Parts: sequence; C-alpha cells; structure tokens
Amino acid sequence: MQLSSCTILVVDDEPPILRMLGRVLSGAGYELVTATDAEEALELVDEKRPDIVISDIRLPRMSGIELTSEIRKRLPGVRVLLISAYQEPAGHDADAFIAKPFDNDYLIERVEDLVNAT
Repeated sequence: MQLSSCTILVVDDEPPILRMLGRVLSGAGYELVTATDAEEALELVDEKRPDIVISDIRLPRMSGIELTSEIRKRLPGVRVLLISAYQEPAGHDADAFIAKPFDNDYLIERVEDLVNAT
C-alpha cells in the first residue's frame, strides 16, 4: 500500500496528544481522521473505512480494547495500534502496542510495519 492511499484514524481523548499524533503522521504523508472517543471513532470507521486505527487504551465510556473488538466486527482487515501510558494489557486483539511516552520515529516505524502488513 502506498502512503498517499493509507488512511489512519487516530483516537485519543486528550487534545494535545491528538494534535501531536496528527502532526507526526500527516507530516509522514498519511491521510488522517481523528476522534476524541470510541463512539465517534466507530462512526468514522463506518464512514471512512480507515486502513489503520491508532487508539489510546483509556477512553471514556469504552476502552481502546473494547473499541478494537468492535472495529474488528465492522472492518475485519483493519490494523490496530494501541497506545497507553500504562503497561501493555494481556489478551488485547490489537496488531501492535506502544507505551507512552514514545519516540515519534518509533511510532512512524510501527505504522510503516502495519502499512506493509496490509
């Protein structure tokens, strides 16, 4: 898949993190859509059909882990990268996990791995 044809949905309830991720990923050439909660993210999954979803684990009302399960039902081929300031949870269904804080270059490398896996 080419970068220009890859759409990434970023989900985080903290606006500064959402803006930072948006800057880093759009600067790397990815098309971005963003959501501040899981409900908005699911609407965008249905509407935009992203190739990759990057989500914080701790979201209001529905966790990133629950969101991943729901996304898999709606869009089975999508790649999911979970991020968290906490330890990686056991038993999640995501394709990758990154602990906060993370290096922006490392984030891009992990996203490129997911792009190449699609």
